[in-house]
Amino acid sequence: VHLGSFDSIDDIGRAKAEIFTGVAPGGYAVINHDDRRYPMLKNLAQIAGIENRYSFGRKRGSDFWLRSVEDDANGSRISARINGRDVSYWLGIPGIHMALNSVVALGVAELAGADPDKSLEGLGKATASAGRGNRIVINRPGGRIVLIDESYNANPASMEAALTVLGAFKDEKTKRRIAVLGDMLELGRQSRKLHEELAKPISAA
Repeated sequence: VHLGSFDSIDDIGRAKAEIFTGVAPGGYAVINHDDRRYPMLKNLAQIAGIENRYSFGRKRGSDFWLRSVEDDANGSRISARINGRDVSYWLGIPGIHMALNSVVALGVAELAGADPDKSLEGLGKATASAGRGNRIVINRPGGRIVLIDESYNANPASMEAALTVLGAFKDEKTKRRIAVLGDMLELGRQSRKLHEELAKPISAA
């Protein structure tokens, strides 16, 4: 998503696909089925000689399929299908982007031979890391502030994901939501346009 050094997101996809050339024989490629560049990336994986190609996403038919997500203030209840096996689990971090990450983690763990039950248990104990959605409660006279720290980096995708989490946050004490936004860097010629396009997710949240 950082367009500063590229002409298009397709070019970024091709650059990211260079990692396929380093996959050892018998290794795996796990590709986002929801991304419109999925056919291109799958083809590049095949050209690189990767025979084991897997997909993940919300799209039906994905090998690691996120079927549904129910968010609350503290996490997500997730239903997924991992390589044909149905699982339901709790993820201790809210947000659709984190739910997708968890589905990939389960799929990759299974490919690596990890114990599926231990993987699910680990996701239930997961917490957001600093700058990536961790929450800090600030008690003050007249009420409290819940600060959601998404300060690690900013690009259109991560900004929209953070705003969606903020918009969905609610508990019995929530009075209002305030977004404090910094610049998104490394966006090249499309910087102004991509900043202006944040109006929609800000309004929706």
